[in-house]
Amino acid sequence: PANLDIWNPSNGSVITINRDGAVDPDPDSGTITVPIVSGADDVEEDKNGALYTNSSDLELVYDSSNNSSYQTIGLRFQSVRLPKNATITSAYLQFSADESNSATTELQIALENSSNSPAFSSANNVSDRSVFSNRVVWRPAAWTSGQRGSAQRSPDLKGMVQNLVNRSGWVSSNSASFV
Repeated sequence: PANLDIWNPSNGSVITINRDGAVDPDPDSGTITVPIVSGADDVEEDKNGALYTNSSDLELVYDSSNNSSYQTIGLRFQSVRLPKNATITSAYLQFSADESNSATTELQIALENSSNSPAFSSANNVSDRSVFSNRVVWRPAAWTSGQRGSAQRSPDLKGMVQNLVNRSGWVSSNSASFV
């Protein structure tokens, strides 16, 4: 599962968007959880542009079961409740490992440059989307199945999310997609 955690200082909350949790405001921690609501919102795209939307997990780099290719991942978060021009102080993607991996990996994370990210489809795939120029490189350490901690958390993505909420067309509850 993947989460997007965003600190929103305007109301003191952390917005956590995850793949498999229910919407669950936590008044004690100020956390709001919004799920990726559909398997079509976390997709794998192979080197030929074909989308795989019904996987139980995401292979972040190489998928030997899906045409044995390096692939591009798309994570679409619907109903992101961030006000226009909110000040973002931190944002990151949090993953849970379902397999062990010790290979050296380098991932590039980008955010779609769209005020309201459309659903993934064969006509609107992942790799052809326009993204903000600021990308983040993540070189995660080796991990073991079942881990979900700092080693499975991306570097800070606040610059990307700030660009998004500063767009003229951004409205709270729009959708956002990471590539």
